[in-house]
Parts: sequence; structure tokens; C-alpha cells
Amino acid sequence: MNWKLVFAIFIWMWALARGALEGWVWADDTRKATNKVIGIDIRITKGLVDYHGWRNIEALSMLMAMTACRFLVSWTDFFMILIGAYLTGIYGIYERVLNQIVFKNAFYAEKKKYTLMGYDIPTSIVVDYVLFSVGACLLYFNMTYM
Repeated sequence: MNWKLVFAIFIWMWALARGALEGWVWADDTRKATNKVIGIDIRITKGLVDYHGWRNIEALSMLMAMTACRFLVSWTDFFMILIGAYLTGIYGIYERVLNQIVFKNAFYAEKKKYTLMGYDIPTSIVVDYVLFSVGACLLYFNMTYM
């Protein structure tokens, strides 16, 4: 079995679930009621999976990623796949899902500054594309040549 790919897939599943949960947090009441990704109760709202379902997917994907990383051959594989899957997951999946829920546009281009520990970090959709590309290159190189 290709444990590198399995590890990356579970990181991407985590990013998908995390994006849905964060989107729910930042969405206004109208978007919470009408988006098709997450709802408080799938019997009432239009969400594909309810809030607690996404939390379970998030937890299980992390558990499975930790299990899959046990079978990776080296620390180099672990770190290259972890960083590559994280960058592609955050900038290719998480941000797209969050934007779809909050703004109804997965590729919403008007990004606000990112505040981390009191520091403002300017960002843009171009930064997302660049970091996604870096992650994709790491994954491609590791899965093809190592």
C-alpha cells in the first residue's frame, strides 16, 4: 500500500473538515441556513453533513493520519508529505471550503489581513496559489523520486 498517499489523503480530509467547521464559525445566520456543506442538523438545514459529523470526520482523519504515518519509511518522507499535504490542504481545500460557506464563492479574492498573535500578516489569493503550488511540488517530488 502507498502509505505516503494514504497519509496525505487523511491530512486533506482533516483540512476539509476543518474548513467546514471554520466556515460555520465565520458565516452569518443566512449563510448558516443556506450553505450546502454544513448545517446544525441535516434534517433541518441543507448541509451535506452536520456540525458534529464534521467534528467526527476531523478527529477520525487525524487518528488515521497518525496511524498511516507509522508506516512511512523515513523522517524525510514524513516531513515532506506532512508539509506538502498541509500546504495543499490548507490553501487548496480548507480555504476553498471556508470561502464557499462564508462568501458563497470558493475562490473569493478579497482576502483580509491575517492576524496571528497580534501581528497583521498581509495575504491574498496569489499567496494561496503560491503556497498550494509549493505543497504540490513537495508531494510530487517525494512521491515520484523518493
